[in-house]
Amino acid sequence: MRSCAYALANCSPPKIHRYDEKKESAIAFLKAVANYDSLGVAIARVMTENVLLQIGSLRQGLSAISASSMSGQAPTAPAPT
Repeated sequence: MRSCAYALANCSPPKIHRYDEKKESAIAFLKAVANYDSLGVAIARVMTENVLLQIGSLRQGLSAISASSMSGQAPTAPAPT
């Protein structure tokens, strides 16, 4: 899985890697997701900070391109065995 994520990250336009909350970054992200969709790569989950989930336009954009799940929660530790 790690190598798959690495391969996808390397084919993204460089401006996708800017971590800010500006309109241009959101547009670039949605264009990248649409590009992956045209290549047959389905986006199953988007992890982001909670603050970004409150932006309705980003949520609508992801819904429009069929992102099946959005998660704004931090990963949880596995249960003890």
